[in-house]
Amino acid sequence: MYINTDYLNCINSYTRKPTGFADVINKGGYVATFAIGYYFKNKYFAFDSPKLLYNQSYRIAIPADATSISFLARLYLTSSETRVICRKNYPTSFRKYFELRGTIIKSSCSEIG
Repeated sequence: MYINTDYLNCINSYTRKPTGFADVINKGGYVATFAIGYYFKNKYFAFDSPKLLYNQSYRIAIPADATSISFLARLYLTSSETRVICRKNYPTSFRKYFELRGTIIKSSCSEIG
């Protein structure tokens, strides 16, 4: 069995739960995806969500000590072509919920909750 030890280092040792996250729900009339990138212990980590259909959500964990966090949400124009919905940067770890809305013609991304 393979255990990702880098991920285990991102877990709070007391609660054994991720200390930060980006949770995204797709309420738009398109297929979407998002990515999170950050620095943790002087290493860069990047994670992509799967494709999100309408009303699907996905969460990516972020370590408490992560810095220079980038969030990128995209929609699919075709099966291989995407367009950026929004791009946000944060200096430190967070717990945020994002909602993707609209259509391919006019899409939007907002923090909720």
